[in-house]
Parts: sequence; structure tokens; C-alpha cells
Amino acid sequence: MATDASILQRLADLKIAHPEVISHAPVKNASEWRAQLVIHDPSLANTLLTKTLLFKPKTAKSAVPTPVLVLASEATETPSGALGKVLDLKELRLASEDLIKEVLPSAASKDDVSALAVPAPKAETLHLLLDAALAQSEDAFALHLTTSATTVLIKGSEIKKYLDNVAGGEGVKVVDFAELKAAAPAPVEKKAPAPKEPKAVVPSGPADDKYEMAIQYKKDEDFSAGTPTSSSRTIQNWFDDEIKKLGVQDCYFPMFVSNARLEKEKDHIEGFAPEVAWVTRAGKSDLEEPIAIRPTSETVMYPYYAKWINSHRDLPLKLNQWNSVVRWEFKNPQPFLRTREFLWQEGHTAFLQKAEADREVLDILNLYQKVYEDILAVPGFIPTTGRGIQGGTSHHLGQNFSKMFDITVENPDRSAGAPERLFAYQNSWGLSTRTIGVMVMVHGDDQGLVLPPRAFPFDSSSVPVISPPRPPSLSDDTTTTRPPSPLADIANTVTSYLSDIQASMLARASKTFEERLKVVSKWEEVVPTLDAKNVLVLPWCEGSECEDEIKERSKSQATAGAAEDSKAPSAGAKSLCIPFDQERFGAFPDGEKQKCVQCGEKAKSWTLFGRSY
Repeated sequence: MATDASILQRLADLKIAHPEVISHAPVKNASEWRAQLVIHDPSLANTLLTKTLLFKPKTAKSAVPTPVLVLASEATETPSGALGKVLDLKELRLASEDLIKEVLPSAASKDDVSALAVPAPKAETLHLLLDAALAQSEDAFALHLTTSATTVLIKGSEIKKYLDNVAGGEGVKVVDFAELKAAAPAPVEKKAPAPKEPKAVVPSGPADDKYEMAIQYKKDEDFSAGTPTSSSRTIQNWFDDEIKKLGVQDCYFPMFVSNARLEKEKDHIEGFAPEVAWVTRAGKSDLEEPIAIRPTSETVMYPYYAKWINSHRDLPLKLNQWNSVVRWEFKNPQPFLRTREFLWQEGHTAFLQKAEADREVLDILNLYQKVYEDILAVPGFIPTTGRGIQGGTSHHLGQNFSKMFDITVENPDRSAGAPERLFAYQNSWGLSTRTIGVMVMVHGDDQGLVLPPRAFPFDSSSVPVISPPRPPSLSDDTTTTRPPSPLADIANTVTSYLSDIQASMLARASKTFEERLKVVSKWEEVVPTLDAKNVLVLPWCEGSECEDEIKERSKSQATAGAAEDSKAPSAGAKSLCIPFDQERFGAFPDGEKQKCVQCGEKAKSWTLFGRSY
């Protein structure tokens, strides 16, 4: 681990001259840093500052991180997207504190990130980059040693000399950010839309992604013109009534989460940590500590569970809140399907016995199934694009969170040897407005919205059943709809007719899903079957590393020879679910000797894989 003394010794060994080390109060940003330098010596008011940034590129879950450390002039723009292209890395995001401490063991916090503190020789997995504005300069720049409370002034060219020594081999990689900015493509000027011509109705559904939302208007021109808000209310009212029958109570918790609380849940939150949105300013003032906007509410709610739950008589505790959460999508957001803010319900429950928690998981899954099938008339598959979608989640969390937040109760079993306190078993479950996007994409066509009667009383352009003012042609007391119906019994007829519409929509969507569900037991069939917009059923070993390899391998084969669109949904196959009804797919072709389609290990289950949103 680097120390201030070891850094100064390395500078001396390399014959790099520098003034005395300046000690001052810790700083969090450039303005505080400059202010501390001026307090030390007013002549340092115009000192050239630097910034050191540590990024983590997107990799497979099982892959070793390949962090990127950049030292640049404080005035230099360092766009992560351009850096990613230079290094052929994807989605560079600022590193977590865990990764910072792994790369820079001397750093006590994210404010202590310093290029001078990189252990020498640097790790092979670390990309070390230097701004050309420093490397080619004879001006002195301010750098921190191992903490933000120390400053040393070194010429830009000698900073390069130091980092060359740390990097070894070919030395530090010098990047001309000004050149990168100049080479970036200019924004494409949007042309005025051409006059619209009447379009022929496409009864068979959308032909391409342009109409995938199928709301009377083109999604990319005027999405908001037909948003079906009442569908969300229908789902909320029905689901709320059903969970009340299970003893679930309403609640509401704050939307802001402190960094300290979020860090406590770092293992659970790691999957979407890069998508956490942070509030850093109030008006024109920087906050002392950034505050997160909740991506989910475990860290907000569970400290209170620990206070409220003391006795086994306090269990079960079943709470649900309807709220909005923010997850800052880096890829192209898609209305309803992947948005940066979305409405949802999140239920959080705690039980004394694991069996109780397991039973509730299935109860909630059953309710979610009814939302999709009985109200929306859809399976969780979008035939237009051949992609699956996470329709709703019901998780058994075990005792992971109760141990993390100390949610315990007195043990009602007083027998000898029994523990005095027990950790609670917890569940969490959620359903979002993504349901509406799925419904629209499955049923809609280019003529407009096609909505199931139970989800919405009418669509944006017409109603499925209508009785016009009585014209002379209705003298026989029947309407002109097909089939004709006597007005005397119109209420029962329409009710039956709407039920038939609902059932036929579900049957049609389910039939399409079944036709697109393909059992595959050989790898060479995987990508062609995906390209045909199908969902795969594979013999799988259930290994997490194998899951990552399936995604990366199928992605690389699907995109071979083609430029990758970083904003497009992934071309790789993800695990969608392990079906409860394994029998429907029959026995493995090779029986007990069946191998996983990817890694060759013993297969444990038929598992659904497919491209997804």
C-alpha cells in the first residue's frame, strides 16, 4: 500500500523536483481544494488543479473487473463514452468505494482517489490514462498524495515520468481529450417531418420496432398522445384488494436514501448500483454528502423493521407501498419498458417461519399471473421483437436482510439449547407500470391501441361495442353489431361479448407464445432460434458463471461482423426463469446423463432463456 513517504521517495528516486508538501483540511471538490490552497498561500490562487477518476466498465458478472484510472487537468472534459471507445470497453461508470479500495488501498474514501497512490507496478487489469494536456506541459499541477488533505505541485511532463514508472512496460497511455472531442460526430440536425400520408391499416400487428408501442401515434414522434393511465389504476385497485385479503397493510417511506444506508445494502444493490441517481446540490450549494433517490426501499424500510419487530407476536409484518423509483438507465430508455422513473408497488414482509415466507412467495406470484392473464390477457413475452420481459418479482430473501439490519425476535421455543433470538425470514415483491407496456406491445397494431375490456373500458379511437342513437334501421329492436342482439337483453349480451373478447385476446397471445417456445439441446441451434424471435428452453446446470457465458457467447455470435449499437437491447440470451412445471418439456434427451448446453456439466433443469428488455 502506498504511503505519503513512499510516494515522496519514488519522486526522489526518479529525480522529480517539487516544492514542499502542503497540508490542509480534507477537500471534496475543486472549489474547496483551491480555497484551501489560498488559505495556505494566497499566491496559489491560480494553481492548475488536476482530477483523478476511477471508472469500472461493464463486464460479465463472473469476469474480473478491468478498472480505468484517468489523471487529467481539472479543466479537461473527460467523457466516459469516448474513453470507452478508445479502450474498447463498454459503459464506463464511476467506481464504487469497494473497487476504489481494491485499486487504491490507501484511499479511505472516494475523495482520496489519487494517481500518485497507484501501487507500483500497477495491476495488469488496470488501465492507466494520462491527459495529454498534462503530459506535454512544463507547468506545475496540483496533485494529492494518499489523501485529499495533502497537495504536491509537479510539472506535467514529470507527472508522465512518474506514471510511466508505475505503469512499467510501454508506460502510461496518453489520451488527447481535445482531439477526442473534435473527432466526435456532430449532433445530427433533425429534419422537419414530411407531411403525413394516410397509412393502410396493418391488421396483423406491428412490422418493426417503430410501431412497437402501437399507440395510434408513432412512438418516436408523439408517445404521450394516448397513454393508458386508467389501465394502471385498474391493476392497482384489483391488486390492492387482493393483498389486503392476505393481511398486507399500506405504508409510505421517504424517497431519499443516505449513502451510508445504501452502502449497508451494497451486495444486494450491486446489480443496479450504476443506475442510482444522486442529489448533489441544493440550489447553488453542494451537499455535504450526496443523497440517493431510492432505486428500491429495503435500506429505507428495514431499519424500522428492526425497531418494530421484537417479539414473535409482532410477526408476520406485511407492508406494501405504491410509489415511484428512479433507476438511471444508461441505454436508450423505452416508454413503460425501461424508464428512468417508474411507478410500482413494492411489498416487504417478515415472518417467523421459512414455510410461511415460502407460501407467500407463491401467493404473490399467483396474483401477478392473474394480473397478466385475467386483466391484461398476455403472457410475459413480446412476439413483435421476440423478447421476454421481467413481468413481476416475488423474492424470498431468507435471513440475509434480517442479519444485515438485525431484525430479530425472542425465540418462542424455550427448550434447552434453543437460541434466545431468531432472525426473521423476509420477502419482497414488486410489479410496475411495465405491465402496461407489455400489454400494449402484445395486443396493439398500427391502427391503434387494442386493450382488453377488463384492463380499460375503451381504446383511444373506438370502443369494442357501441349502441348508436336509434336510427330507422333499428325498428326490429336489434343493433347492427355482429352478431345482432336484441336490445331487451343487451346488458347480458354485451357482458358475455366482452368476456369473449378478453378470452380470445389471451388465447391468441398464449398461442403465439407457445409457438415461439422452442426446446433446444444443442448450442449450434441457440442463436438461429433466437434470431427467429423465439424463447429457448435449454438443459442448464444452474451455474451463475455458465449463465454469464451463455449471454456473452450468444451475444458475440449474434453480433459477429456487425457494429454494436450501445443503446440497443442486448443480443445475448439471459435466463428468464426456471419453470415449476418441468414435466411439460418431458425428460432430457440424454436422461440422467444430460449435459448443460453451454458448459457440459450435468444439467439440472429445463430453463427458459431468451433476449429480454
